Amino acid sequence: MTQDTDKFSKLLLEQVKGATHVDLLIIKGHILVEYVMNKFIDTFSKHNQAAQDIRFTFYQKIQVCKILGLFYSNESDRLEQQVLILNKLRNEIAHKLSFKRSLLEDLFRHYPDEENVLERFKPKTRDLKKLRWIIVYICAFLLGRLDGKKGMQQTLSELEKSKL
Repeated sequence: MTQDTDKFSKLLLEQVKGATHVDLLIIKGHILVEYVMNKFIDTFSKHNQAAQDIRFTFYQKIQVCKILGLFYSNESDRLEQQVLILNKLRNEIAHKLSFKRSLLEDLFRHYPDEENVLERFKPKTRDLKKLRWIIVYICAFLLGRLDGKKGMQQTLSELEKSKL
């Protein structure tokens, strides 16, 4: 884990734990996911301009990340679907001050919960805890793909230099 990743992980946990309402957690989660996507774009873009300096929409950043390899090109990339749903939830809050329960349920359905971890939470706090869990999962998975691709590029660069 890099120093940047470690710092972000601490920030992520602090922000996710600190959110006490689902709508606030959606907004914070959206910002945290966007941060990781910006890092990915900045790392793998051939241009020397930071992603946050270009006024891409969140959806456009998803598409740029897909082109750069963060999301898989097939339509069944669950991670991309989760990020798209999180964006829809955030947009509903930003434009209507509320969100459709069905969107939140859709986000929960896209989480790969083979061990039924999310169902163990008490009903009264289940939505907030599920959402915390899913936002951490999304960010961790995105960071893993970012670090993995960085490592692969470094290895390939070293192989080229060694002229194997």
